[in-house]
Amino acid sequence: MLVGPGRRRIDLPLALAAGFAMLWAVARASVQSITMDEADTYLDFVGRAAPFHWWPFPNNHLLNSLLMRMFTLIFGTSHFTVRLPALIGAAMYIGVCGYLCVLLPARSAFRFTLFLCLVYNPFVFDFLVAARGYGWAMALLLCVVAVPAAGLERDTSTAKLCAACSALAALSFTANFSFAFADFAVLLMALLWIGRERGFSFRSLAAAVVPGAVVIVLLPLSILLHFPREQLYAGTNSLWQTFKSVIHWSLYELNPEVASPLMLQLMRRIEKLLFPALGLIVTWRLVLVIRDKPNGKQARWLRSLAVVLAGAAAIATVLHWIAFHAFGLLMPLDRTASFYVPLCTLAVGAMASIPIESRMGRASYYAFLAVLMLFALHFLYSMRLTYFAEFRYDADLKKVYAALAGYNHDYCVDRVESDWFYTSALNFYRLVSGRESFSEFQRAYVHSEDAQVYVLEANIDRKFIDAQKLTVVFHGDSTEAVIAVRPGLARCRE
Repeated sequence: MLVGPGRRRIDLPLALAAGFAMLWAVARASVQSITMDEADTYLDFVGRAAPFHWWPFPNNHLLNSLLMRMFTLIFGTSHFTVRLPALIGAAMYIGVCGYLCVLLPARSAFRFTLFLCLVYNPFVFDFLVAARGYGWAMALLLCVVAVPAAGLERDTSTAKLCAACSALAALSFTANFSFAFADFAVLLMALLWIGRERGFSFRSLAAAVVPGAVVIVLLPLSILLHFPREQLYAGTNSLWQTFKSVIHWSLYELNPEVASPLMLQLMRRIEKLLFPALGLIVTWRLVLVIRDKPNGKQARWLRSLAVVLAGAAAIATVLHWIAFHAFGLLMPLDRTASFYVPLCTLAVGAMASIPIESRMGRASYYAFLAVLMLFALHFLYSMRLTYFAEFRYDADLKKVYAALAGYNHDYCVDRVESDWFYTSALNFYRLVSGRESFSEFQRAYVHSEDAQVYVLEANIDRKFIDAQKLTVVFHGDSTEAVIAVRPGLARCRE
């Protein structure tokens, strides 16, 4: 059944997929070990007595830090409460993706598959759970698109549409500063869409500027004015590396616990062909749209939506390229490029939904659907419960700290040294537990010889372990994190 942009209906398969996605996000938030970046956010900007959540630093994603501080003050500090703001952002992202998919005048199977590609992409899903600002930024970014996509079909005033887009784009920027160019690009394209359909007055122009400006002044401006330029070191000098990172993390690591051996082998064989196949079909479909010029209300709406999304991605890319060559600002890489996933996925989904009543049009539509289904299947087979791809080395730290706590209670160990990339998470667990006598763990870039117990990376620190004749008493289940102790530790006196 086709559904127009002006109608709303309950899509049961899509609603079930959305509900399961939210349950899976909650499960991951409860199960996964805290990562270095999450722990740093809490320890440096949220958990201190002074209002350090206003401190200018790349790891301080302001909207997430503000909400994390509120929830941990009210409910106490735990895995769940530090990730609760991210989960609320996840609910918003899942909801707006479902809403935009239902707006598409496409068949239910297509909308369902597109929704899976938007939400279950492992690159996106990791940051719907991690206590960072990326989930909020992506959710609010899509809300900017959803405002004209739905509001232009109703009697909502132009000024209200512009004001909503302005405020939402500013909040997305507040959630994550690395989305600055993407937020500007999406806001610009959304306003152009509104202006093309409704026209602009002085009131609507003011509405497009003032709400966003107020949000910026009230929230991130003080941080922006003091932001240290030397901290803008994350990124790349190559656009190819930008797009390569998006592809890499989107197709990262199939899960043999989810995929059967047969499907695992099949997916591994075809995964390198997925993006080239998608590119060919997008080109084919675009040629047909230009040649056949489908008309009608639905076609015009879909064409406008696709242009807004693709145009925003293109403008953001150009702005990043200009900023790099003009000011040396590195282009997005890995998580800072995550905005490309929802924008480009929805853009190709909108273009594929444009009705082309010809044999070639129908063939390209079904080819599009087949490739999207393969993507969705790959994403589902990549579902993971116990680790974030970019922070996999921290996956066992909850168990590592539990073992350290046992040594503290049984052997009175208080001199523990760890590799620098484990230290923040261990300090988070020390603070949350409050039952051990460890002093604060210090980051060790070069290991000393006077600690009783070490938390090390088995491969990196093998020579140190052998030279110090340490005994490995714990090895992570899924990582190379180990606990190594000096021989002769004595139990505490009863």
